[in-house]
Amino acid sequence: MLLWAILAYREIFNNFGDLLSEEKKYGQDIHRDGYYLQLASGAFSFDANRIVLEKIKEVENSVLIDFGCGSAETLIKFCSMRGDHFGVGIDNNETVISEARKRIQRSGMGERTVLCHADVRNIDFWQKHVSSQKKPIFLASTMLHEFLRFGDAFLIDFLKELKERFNSSRLFVAEYDGLSFEEIRNEKDERRKLQAALYELWHPFTEQGMPQPRERWESLLDAAGWKISEVVSSENYILVCDCS
Repeated sequence: MLLWAILAYREIFNNFGDLLSEEKKYGQDIHRDGYYLQLASGAFSFDANRIVLEKIKEVENSVLIDFGCGSAETLIKFCSMRGDHFGVGIDNNETVISEARKRIQRSGMGERTVLCHADVRNIDFWQKHVSSQKKPIFLASTMLHEFLRFGDAFLIDFLKELKERFNSSRLFVAEYDGLSFEEIRNEKDERRKLQAALYELWHPFTEQGMPQPRERWESLLDAAGWKISEVVSSENYILVCDCS
């Protein structure tokens, strides 16, 4: 998993000097590798997504909206659990969406799954694919921290709008339980120390918000009006917040 993550961000690692000197800019001259990124994200969040699916597998007549759907594996599993389940996947990487569409067709879930090549923030674009006749369930797996590069208020406003537009919806947020540099220095678990150090080193170069500790996520969700019913710790130090 760490190898896939390093391959996803290899251009950042190879261009640290130019990024520091601002001779190159992330998003213009340097980009993440979407293929390896979705592999790494899917692997790291596999257990977290498993926990979410277990919680919602018997929710009748529902639609799962997967933010940053990647391989669409979670959507396929969700739709296969019940005949009245429907899935909507949103991802801003065209290559990832193209591969996900092939995977969905092979799974036989093409008629009950819609994929949108779009920015999650463009709610007007993808909302039309979410049936008002079904119970909406949102999954934001290891992607909301990226919104924090615009500040807390930006993320809070997005979550508020989501809540206002989709009444009586449910939201699952799966995010890495972030550590400070001091906590990384004192961490006894060598695997977590390495993982946390890599996160802290590459994220500032990619114009993403940083991973946050549990109390920060709870505070942000509360400020947006989402009530957390449970927080579960999954593998790879990822927290799963079940909100309504």
